Amino acid sequence: MVSRLTEQRREAIRSEIVSTAERIFLERGIRNTLLSDIAEEVGLGRAALYYYFPSKEHLITATIQTATRRFRLFEDVPEGSSVSAGFHILITELTDTVIRSRGDVRFLMSALLQQLDEPLEQQLMRVAIMEFQRGSAMLLRSGQDKGEVDPALDAEGEATRLLSELLGIELMILIDPEFDFVAAARRVEREFLSRIRTSGRRRSSP
Repeated sequence: MVSRLTEQRREAIRSEIVSTAERIFLERGIRNTLLSDIAEEVGLGRAALYYYFPSKEHLITATIQTATRRFRLFEDVPEGSSVSAGFHILITELTDTVIRSRGDVRFLMSALLQQLDEPLEQQLMRVAIMEFQRGSAMLLRSGQDKGEVDPALDAEGEATRLLSELLGIELMILIDPEFDFVAAARRVEREFLSRIRTSGRRRSSP
């Protein structure tokens, strides 16, 4: 029992460090933040912080992974879903997540920009973004196999276009506090589904 409580306490401290780091990274920039800044905010000594995260790079990785975990939307698409239903679920989940977690969006955009000079495999935000592109392309190819999507469609290219449109409206909510993200996301969804359907299968969006 004592061991379990100790582990729970460690996990609570680790979570507090990660959430504090996300806030400070956003306020000051990843490169301008020292581990001692985060340790002071959490109320830990620097040596104690090293117990949980042996380097700043480890903490950056944990912070980005925690934030991107909220955007792993393909896990919510039931196996065997139609293309229309699948993308409707994806975009609905994205919309809900963005509305709930605008701070995450700001942090992730900031992390993406600040990691651009690093080796590609270390740019965790870019990896997460491209996972969405690859998942979209796979769903489109599945739709082509089932006759739901135009067989002449370039699945990779259309998935990239969808990604760019969604990233664009996510950026807009950071620029304009009055921007209607929900309406914009629904418009993107309608136009996307209209583009990909075979001529004999054009129906209204779910």
